[in-house]
Amino acid sequence: MIFSIYIFPSGVWLLPDNLAWLTVVVSISIATKPLLTKFDFITLGLLLVAAMLVRQPFLWLASLIWAVIIITIYEKEKTYFQAAKYIFWGVVTTLPAFILFYLFTSLWGGVVPPSFQGNHQSISYSSPAFFFSVFFSYSIFFIPLIIALYRDVQRECNWRWIFLGALMGFLLAVFPDTSYSRELGRFSGLWNLVQVFPAINEKSLLIILLSTLGGGCFAFMTSTLSRRTGFILLSATLAFVTSLMFNKYVFERYVSGFIFIYIYFVISNFEIFYADFKRSIFWMGPAIFSIINLLILLRGML
Repeated sequence: MIFSIYIFPSGVWLLPDNLAWLTVVVSISIATKPLLTKFDFITLGLLLVAAMLVRQPFLWLASLIWAVIIITIYEKEKTYFQAAKYIFWGVVTTLPAFILFYLFTSLWGGVVPPSFQGNHQSISYSSPAFFFSVFFSYSIFFIPLIIALYRDVQRECNWRWIFLGALMGFLLAVFPDTSYSRELGRFSGLWNLVQVFPAINEKSLLIILLSTLGGGCFAFMTSTLSRRTGFILLSATLAFVTSLMFNKYVFERYVSGFIFIYIYFVISNFEIFYADFKRSIFWMGPAIFSIINLLILLRGML
């Protein structure tokens, strides 16, 4: 992750991207705790405002708070009074961010600053398929590690969810146009590989394949999480991918941060099965991925 061309440069030159992603890391760390206190909810609200101040599309982060409230009420609270208390905290902690978003849109006359409205303000239906395509491109290096190093993964895994995830990835890729297009904001990164492969009626066969595999990989990783953590991360993913659709440009750098964070929380969620020979073999996947990112980074900097 550190060597990624989408992470390292923005950290060195202190762009707002990494500050926003830092709020995501801390927010997910708090949201996935077994039980949240009032202080935790206040902290989540402040982190949401901080994210909004540097990256306005990060309003999707409010989904974390509401996902926590929904799953907590479902699992633990059986009275209307206790449920109302959680809903109250949800409103209190997310309302400032929505007010801030309203102020920005009123000031700009749109959801992005005026200088960006001619280019960025559009709907891109290819964003979900692209997200799953990049997800597969990254996660494939980590899935052997998860299978090899973590106990009970195969026993706990629900293959029906994997099939449904793959089906969802396929459907999301087979309907929208996913061919290479500079005019429509589909270029650079993975799109450079897309233009090498054939497309039928502006539907890239590579994106259809990668999105299908990515949907299956996403479902597999999510199925290894606890119900609470899985619901929270799934809700955040749905909100994040939806926010991507309100931008003409479908760039890898827009999704890479979230995917890195998601994979990190999946891996950190399990007890490690200490088998030295397995560890030495299957850590090669992340190591190779790091080397690839480093080479791309060096190529871009030289």
